[in-house]
Formats: sequence, C-alpha cells, structure tokens
Amino acid sequence: MFKLYETACRSALNRSRIPGIDYCLNPYSGCSHGCIYCYASCMAHFSNRQEKWGSFVQVKTNFTAVLASQLRRPKKGRVMLASVTDAYQAIEKKYSLTQSCLKLLTKSGLKVSILTKSDLVLRDAELLKSMPAAEVSFTITTLDEKLARMLEPGAPSPSRRLAALESLAGAGIKTWVQLKPT
Repeated sequence: MFKLYETACRSALNRSRIPGIDYCLNPYSGCSHGCIYCYASCMAHFSNRQEKWGSFVQVKTNFTAVLASQLRRPKKGRVMLASVTDAYQAIEKKYSLTQSCLKLLTKSGLKVSILTKSDLVLRDAELLKSMPAAEVSFTITTLDEKLARMLEPGAPSPSRRLAALESLAGAGIKTWVQLKPT
C-alpha cells in the first residue's frame, strides 16, 4: 500500500539532460509500482517525504494549469512523460493529469515520448494517434510473471504491457521496449 499526498508545483515543463529529450513532464512525484531496482529512488530526497521511494505518490494538483501557462510561449523539441515517475500509474485513473497534459501537448507542436509500465496508456491511444511524432516505450524486466511481481510488485504484468504495446503499434503509434534493469 502507498500513501497519497496532494501538492502544488511551480513548474511542469522542465529542461532535460537526457539525450534526445528537450523537456520532461512528471505530473506525479513518487510511484506506486514499488520497483526494487528503480533508478529514480534518489528523487525521494527532493520530495520532502520520509517514506521509502515506491511507498508514496505526490499528486501535483495544479500541474495542468502550470503546463498550460508554460506552453503559452512556443517551444520546440521532444518532451518525455515521465522521467522519474510513471505517468500512467494507477492513480492516473483518478486524476487524469497525464491525459490532460496530452490534450495540451497536441496543440503545442512538441513531440511526445512516453515511458511507462502501464497498459492504462491505451486509454489515450486516440490522443496519441493525433500526434504524428508520438512514441510509447514500455519497460520490460522479464517475461516470468512471478519474478516480475517480485521486482515490480505494483506494476501491471509484462503480458499486459506487451499486449498494450501490440495494440498501440497496431494503431500506428511508434512503440519500443526498454529492457531493464541495466
């Protein structure tokens, strides 16, 4: 089980140092997947939370409004959803911050890359199809469902991710796989 916090943010669209990515969007801080190998666990320090990474999620409740404000100035390049959280973790079903961001991004001209472990991304397939340069990447650690539950206890199963990848690719959306951990 994880703890949920609501908070405000000052910035949504942040410059990135990731090669090939100009900006990052992280509508949540923390992640309910609880992956034991998570590279983003160092971000717990910046969240001002005492809990262990993977046991809490901070929802940035004003994220969409802040993004809309930042997009008033034209931007070019590629934006990643999300570099240090999963934009489609279970709490997205309730808050729909990622979906709201995609709606704004369709008008921005920015290219969108999504990194996720969740088949919830299928909900936004039509939005993604309307974005010619959109791409979705799924992290796959193993095809062994039992091992996956140990490594990523809160994440959708690898078989669900692969089915989502197949569905998105079939819809004409560029997809790829990241094999993790590295």
